[in-house]
Amino acid sequence: MPYEDNQTYAKYLKKKCLEESAGCGECNDCNDCSEGCEEKCSCCPAGLVAVYDAEGKHQGCLTPADAELFHDNTFTCQSGYVKLYNNSTNEFLGCVSESEFAALYSTVNTIVT
Repeated sequence: MPYEDNQTYAKYLKKKCLEESAGCGECNDCNDCSEGCEEKCSCCPAGLVAVYDAEGKHQGCLTPADAELFHDNTFTCQSGYVKLYNNSTNEFLGCVSESEFAALYSTVNTIVT
């Protein structure tokens, strides 16, 4: 999926939680959440994506490309399934059954000469 250049999103990284953003509450500093402030600080400025850990705790605001990488690198497949990547692009293709992994891996990662 194509994303804007990271410079396009850089201006959002400097901004704090905006009161006019939906769901933002009264958070004055999203980068310095104290205990119990997670709900108030779960919003992100326009252009950034909120990411959460496995326990649902807000981890931060990332550019769309970085959020996708965060998701792909922290996503866990169900039991009996493994992650399939395209080795030439490092793209996460999804979870596949262990029994089908070898065939799909060789199909996806065949080097054409």
